Amino acid sequence: MRTKKIIESKNALRLGFGPRSLAFSLVEVVLSLGIVTFCSLTLIALIPEGLSSNKASREQIIALNLCRNIESDLKSTASTTNSSPLYGITIPAAASVPTTNVTTLYDSYATSANSFSTTRSSSSQYRFTVTLVGPTTSSPNDPVNAKIQATWPPSVTPVAPSSLGNPTNTIGTVNLDIAINRFGS
Repeated sequence: MRTKKIIESKNALRLGFGPRSLAFSLVEVVLSLGIVTFCSLTLIALIPEGLSSNKASREQIIALNLCRNIESDLKSTASTTNSSPLYGITIPAAASVPTTNVTTLYDSYATSANSFSTTRSSSSQYRFTVTLVGPTTSSPNDPVNAKIQATWPPSVTPVAPSSLGNPTNTIGTVNLDIAINRFGS
């Protein structure tokens, strides 16, 4: 009977069920530490990428909101006037040949809300290029087409790439294309 117990305990040790199987070997510990370290370093390396993506998103949202302010100013302009009420943007009148008006504005976002100027100040964060193409008739079906482009930093004059798209020398760009019905419906 005693020999049977000894044989069973040897078989149990061989199969990994004995008291020796309760601990991890040094190789297993080192391997698991390596995997945990690799995973932790990968997650830590993603933090700067997430922060820069968050900053870019914030910049785009602010620029788009400021573009929407310019859009609201253009759309609130009465059909009897050719200058927007808040920012003084000249809107082209109807002509047989479409006329184009380009206005460059700089924000004062850091110093005051909803304020734009034609000159860049030290507090400007964005440059806005407003391109308006006048209609060929006074028909309500022939609106003024506007392209509002926000770029940053404001000190850089945007250089368009060879193909259509965003400027190549800016950090960020937001484009807003709108049609303004100035002659009623």
